[in-house]
Amino acid sequence: MLENSEDFFEDMEMDSSVNRYESMTKKGEFAYFDVDEIEEIVNFYVENNRLDKAGEACSSGLLIHPASSELKLKSAQIYISRGKWKDALLWLDKCKELSRWNYEYLLTEGVTVAMSGNIEKATKIFNKALVLIPENEIDEAIFTIADTFENNGGNINTAIYFLQKGLDKKPDNKDFYFRLAINYERIGDYKKSLSYYHKYLDFDAFSASGWFNLGLAYNRAEQYEKAVEAYDYVLALENNHYDALFNKANALANAERYHEAIKIYREYLDIFDDSLIAQYYIGECHFQIKEFNKALEIFDEILKKDDAFTEAIYGKAMVFGEQNRYFEAVELYRKALNIDSEDPDIWFSLGSLHFKNSNYTAAAKTLKEVVALNNYDIEAWLLYAETTDKLDNIDESISILLQAVDFMPTNIEIIYALSAFYFKSGDTTTAMHWFKTGYTVDKKASKLVFKIYPEVENIKELQEFISQNN
Repeated sequence: MLENSEDFFEDMEMDSSVNRYESMTKKGEFAYFDVDEIEEIVNFYVENNRLDKAGEACSSGLLIHPASSELKLKSAQIYISRGKWKDALLWLDKCKELSRWNYEYLLTEGVTVAMSGNIEKATKIFNKALVLIPENEIDEAIFTIADTFENNGGNINTAIYFLQKGLDKKPDNKDFYFRLAINYERIGDYKKSLSYYHKYLDFDAFSASGWFNLGLAYNRAEQYEKAVEAYDYVLALENNHYDALFNKANALANAERYHEAIKIYREYLDIFDDSLIAQYYIGECHFQIKEFNKALEIFDEILKKDDAFTEAIYGKAMVFGEQNRYFEAVELYRKALNIDSEDPDIWFSLGSLHFKNSNYTAAAKTLKEVVALNNYDIEAWLLYAETTDKLDNIDESISILLQAVDFMPTNIEIIYALSAFYFKSGDTTTAMHWFKTGYTVDKKASKLVFKIYPEVENIKELQEFISQNN
């Protein structure tokens, strides 16, 4: 009880300092504040996102206490909050004596150096700071460090490194599990991401946000049935969690449970009847179950409300493509690209349509756009290489796949495709190199080589290698 009373009077004292400072600035009079009071005033403004006022308070404090290292450090921190790391470094240089023992100085310096782009140096500074940080403040410090690396160049692996350090020190802090799960998801390590989400939920089984994020991770890991289950947990905890309702419909559609997905999308539309994207997804479900006329009807309804709704234009183009209405489909794809020229899915669908209709020159040109927009679209790279091969330019096909393998050096499909095209070009030595590379990773996937270039069955060196390594 006494502790709460002390906290109350501390808050009152801070409010009094702020009020006195506000009164001073309005009247243009001078009033004395000690360093601690100025720090409290600055903190008050920072916490209320009034950075200009915080900067003014810090400057006023330095007029009274020009030698105060603490206020110089506060000035640096304010400049960081404004995104002005160069100014922050100048202020840090004015209180460098703090670097020997003050962990707040080191944390501030680490953030500033990271903002400048020197991640390696920032990492060393943060590691030095962690030795000095009191145990009761380690959690907040680790989250600050993780935020720094996540927000400056997306250095997710470094953020993970420090979050793991935090978890090692505080294994009972559930928030470390949550942040690690998010970051592993960001780098595509879904196995670890899912594991950390489950550990987080072990601490808080009734966390709607935990189950929701788990659903997102399952969906990205293409485990759609489990994603549906996760969203069901969210809805059991919060029946008005409409994002979970919408995402459940998406997961059902991804799991090819289209009729169920349509039902859930319609539930969502009962609440948000103006959601054009939900209407579009219903149309896409009808497209997937080959109810093309129903899909067209929905896409046309959407376009009556918004004639520039790209997804509906794209949907109509897909339907026309399936109905062999090639020229109409191409026109619609081009219309969609005029609205959104950087959507790789639209470019890919147009390229696939050109390929399907043996217009290989147009297909190659279009697929080149896809891989420029999305360097990790395996299907696009493979189709692009196949297209140039159709144009009797196998050297170009090999060049394309070599570009792809630069982005995805361990992708088995790209590796075996390279092997197949090298075999086709007559370069058996290089073809065998790529085949052996793939074979050490996944023997079963080697059938891709035979699918791309069936004539490899007649290559003696390859058959001997397979026979010896089965």
